[in-house]
Amino acid sequence: PKDKTFITETETLVLKHLLAGLFSVYYDKQNSQHFPRVFTQALEYIQKNQKRYMKVSEVAAHVNSSAGYLSALFRKYKNMSLKKFFDSSRMEYIRKYLAYSDLTMTEIAESSGFEDVYSFSRFVKTQTGLAPLKLRNKLKKEESEK
Repeated sequence: PKDKTFITETETLVLKHLLAGLFSVYYDKQNSQHFPRVFTQALEYIQKNQKRYMKVSEVAAHVNSSAGYLSALFRKYKNMSLKKFFDSSRMEYIRKYLAYSDLTMTEIAESSGFEDVYSFSRFVKTQTGLAPLKLRNKLKKEESEK
C-alpha cells in the first residue's frame, strides 16, 4: 500500500512550480503601484482563469472597462495584445502540466478548458511549433538536465 504521506518527485516539482507562480503573482502585486487599477484587476482575473478560454469582452466586463481601453493597456504595459496575453498565460499553465505531471493529453486538455484533445493539440502546436507529446518530451528532457 502506498504511504499517504509520501510525495512523489513529480508532485514535488508541480508544487514548486505552483508556489513559484503564486510568488510571481504576489511580486507583480507589490510592483504594480504604477499600473492602472483596471489593468491589475484584469491581470489577476486572467491569472485565476488561465486554464480556460476567455474573451476580451468577458475580462473587460469583469473589470468594468471597455475592451478597447483594456486592450490598449495590455499593448502599453505588456507589449502584446490581450488575446496574445491570454494565449501565453494559458500555454504557461499547459507547459507546467506537460513538464511536471503524468496526466494524459486528454486529461490536460480537459483541465485546460478544451472541448477535445484535437483543439488542444492545435493550440499547443500553434503556440510552440510542437505537438503536445513532443513538447512534453522536450520539457522533461530539459528538466532532467538541470
